[in-house]
Amino acid sequence: MTYKIYSDVNIVLAIYNGENYLPEFLESLEKQNVFGWKLLYRDDGSSDKSVTILENFKSKKFEINKKYDSLGNIGVINNFSSLLSQSTGKYVMLADQDDIWYPDKIATSLAAIQKMEKDDTGKIKPALVFSDLHVVDDNLNITHPSFIKMQGLEQLCQPSFLQLLTQNVAPGCTMIVNRALLDLALPIPVDIAMHDWWLIQVASLFGRIDFLKKPTIAYRQHQKNLVGARSRSLISISKDIFKSTDGYRSRQLKAQRQASAIIIRYANTMNKSDKAAAIAFSNLSKKLLLVRQLTAFRYGLKQSGFLRNFGFYCLM
Repeated sequence: MTYKIYSDVNIVLAIYNGENYLPEFLESLEKQNVFGWKLLYRDDGSSDKSVTILENFKSKKFEINKKYDSLGNIGVINNFSSLLSQSTGKYVMLADQDDIWYPDKIATSLAAIQKMEKDDTGKIKPALVFSDLHVVDDNLNITHPSFIKMQGLEQLCQPSFLQLLTQNVAPGCTMIVNRALLDLALPIPVDIAMHDWWLIQVASLFGRIDFLKKPTIAYRQHQKNLVGARSRSLISISKDIFKSTDGYRSRQLKAQRQASAIIIRYANTMNKSDKAAAIAFSNLSKKLLLVRQLTAFRYGLKQSGFLRNFGFYCLM
């Protein structure tokens, strides 16, 4: 079989105590139908054999580089931020240690982003592509054939900045971004909700976003998932929103701080409507509940689906 060389692609892998899943993940990378790309990884202070597994893995298709710094344990957001800042590829993909990549993930993602990244003048625009995924259990049995449908996000596959202010729609492990986007988005601020959410917000402001309906990975769900796939059922959403109101409000405050970071970084280049909505959202917590609700309604701030939106307005 003849493979195409993809030397312009970096895959960044933030690892932490992933010894149970890394061998299967690395084998799925070895099965990619392209070669010549680089895997960059940074360990966030693992106490297991994660680093040893990566150091001992011998690939015939790609180069593995460990990234070093003196930052110690910095958490998932800063771990990915450090890796993205050290990447050099024209295109960068984000990877989680516990997933399985399907053999055509790299080739399909790269073809999609290259197709959309040029504007009418031939200039390279900031671009981000994300895909659907299969939700699987710890043993890789498919529990849902579509993450997007499971989450009720079908209407948000081409999200606007306004929609992304209050809700992320794209798992980072499905994303590919180009250098033009990274030049704008990096460094990722420390006090935000999530690194992948930040990237897609910046892409929505200044570039283009595309969605691949075909699942590109098996998205493993287990007890240690930092961010997982939650059903859109009445019981599941109600538990997520109302079981821990403090936790829900904490996530909303992080989203609002992320909006503040967007304003600080891009106030002079945002359009007026996006800037006004971001300012309004970032200041919600400073107002009384009724004023928050009226402000959110005025600027069209909401989440997908009746139940999520109900919780958003009740607990904002």
